[in-house]
Parts: sequence; C-alpha cells; structure tokens
Amino acid sequence: MAEQELALRTLRREKESLLRRITADTEAAADLERMEEELAAAEKRLAELEQTLAGLGEVIYDRETHLQARARLAELEALQRRADQFTERASRRGQVAAEIGRTERMTGELTRMEEQELALQAALGYEESDFQAADAAVKAAMSTMIEAQKSHASAREAAARSRAVEENLQAQKEEQEKKRQEIAKTADEIRYLDALDLYLKKFRVDLAGRIRPLLARRASELLGLTTRGRYTRLELDEEYQISLYDGPRSFPLGRFSGGEQDLANLCLRVAISQILAERSGGAPINFIVLDEIFGSQDEERKSLILDALVQLSSQFRQIFMITHVESIRDNMQVIVEVGLVDEQRSEVRML
Repeated sequence: MAEQELALRTLRREKESLLRRITADTEAAADLERMEEELAAAEKRLAELEQTLAGLGEVIYDRETHLQARARLAELEALQRRADQFTERASRRGQVAAEIGRTERMTGELTRMEEQELALQAALGYEESDFQAADAAVKAAMSTMIEAQKSHASAREAAARSRAVEENLQAQKEEQEKKRQEIAKTADEIRYLDALDLYLKKFRVDLAGRIRPLLARRASELLGLTTRGRYTRLELDEEYQISLYDGPRSFPLGRFSGGEQDLANLCLRVAISQILAERSGGAPINFIVLDEIFGSQDEERKSLILDALVQLSSQFRQIFMITHVESIRDNMQVIVEVGLVDEQRSEVRML
C-alpha cells in the first residue's frame, strides 16, 4: 500500500511537469503559425512591388518622384527585414514540428500516467471527498497540536511562576517562623527581666529599709561633731531626702542655710563611704577623696570639719581633699600643689 501511494505521488509530479511543457509547446506552435501567415503576406507584397518597378521602363529624374521612391524604398527595406525574420523563423519549422511531435508523445505519456493514477486510486479505494476530508482532518490535527504546544508552554510558564511564588511564600513563612521564635524568646527574656526588676526593686527597698537607719545614725554622729552639738539628728525618708532636727522638731533641709545644707550633705557622703568600706567584702577601702567641701563654711566650721576628719583617720588611712582654701594649709600633713605652666602643661609640687 505504501509503494502504491509513493508511485501515485510520483505520477502526479510528472503529470504536472508534462502539463507545463505542453502548454509551452502549444504557445510556440501558435506563434509559428502566425509568423508563417505574416511571411506569406510579405512575399506577396514584395512580388507586387517588383512587378510595378519592372513596368516603369525608362525613368526620367523627377525630384518629387525621387523622394517618393526613396520613401518607398525605405518601406521596402523594412519589409525586407521582416521577410528575413520570417525566413529565419520558417527555418525553425522543422524544429517546431519535432517539438510538436515530442509534445504529442508527452501527451500520450500523460494520458497513460493518468490511466495509471486512476488504476492506483481504484486499487487504493481512493475517493476525492475522502482525501479532502483526511487532508482537512490532518490540518485540524496540526492546528490542534500547535495550540496544545502553546497551551503546554503557557502552562509551563504558569507552573514556573507558581513555583517561584510558592518558594517566596515558603521563604516568608520560614522568616516569619524565625521572627516568631525570636519574639517568643524576647518575650521570655522580657518576663525574666521584669521579674528581675521587680525583685531588685523589692531588694532595694528592703536594703534601703535596713541601711537607711544606719546611714542616718552615722551621718548624725558626724553632724554633731561638726556643729558642736547644735544639730545631732539627721533623718532620711524613702527617697533619701534629708531632714534635720532643730530641737525636738524635724525640718526639711531647704529650711537651713547654704553652709548647713552643704555640711549635712558632706556628713551623709562620708557616712556612705564608711558603710561601703565596712561592707566591701574584699580589700579594705582606706582612701577617701573630698572635693571643695569648705567653700560655704565659716572658719569655725572649717576647723570642726577638719577635727571630725581626723577622727576618721582610724578608718581611712588616706583622706585626700581638693580645695582652693588657703587658710587650712597649716592643718594639712602633706600638701600637693598643682600649678599651670602654659596652656598645655601643668606641674605638681610637694610643699
């Protein structure tokens, strides 16, 4: 069956080729017939002109006649050239006849091929309507396949986009989970810190409740020494604000003079240093620094403060005071003077 179909297609191609050649030969035969008719007419006209020329006899020159003759000669020469062309074409008559014969043989061959084609079609059960229907079905199937390929490509692109979106969502989900864990961890830390802050506040309140009376007692002792017993009691509230007793009554520190306020604050700072030194738990604290504590005090108070500091020497081996007050120089065991040399240098001297 496949060989018959191949032979049928081959016959169809050869048939089309022969039809083209027959058409070309038919047109050439028509041209040849037309040229033969034109050649016969030209030969007849030439004979008539030669006969007319022979009947003229002796010719007497006449310019007008001469010009007419020249024009007639040009016409005859043109006719001669056409006659030559027709003669040349006539010489090809044999070749054209051969072509016609060949065309006739080709026509016969074409007829034979058509008969073979019909026979093959009959053997194949060929029907033109079936062929057209099958051809239409093939074209429809090709169109469907192309559309399916386009749909497949679109589906692949959509799938790729979907995968990209899915991967992005997965990454976002993982990032959110990571942040959720961090938030949970941070929340736990906040709870721990809140609890620690609460306990520290309670501890601070408890510690302050235990230390505040001790601070007040130590500061009161120093205050009594530095005021010759004028003020012997100092109290601290929960915010560590100072109150002084003047006689049996307690008054806020702001009621007293600036020198008395500075003295009360000094006594509290020294008391804090004493308690820290006692409770350091490590190496003992034997050193205290006091900066400009005499500025607002009169001479009597300055002397009383120095006497009180001397009593603290049993606890603090070194008491370092920074001051610009010259009147206390003679009461100091060691004096270190710092002087300015220039804008960038200073010097220290032991006096």
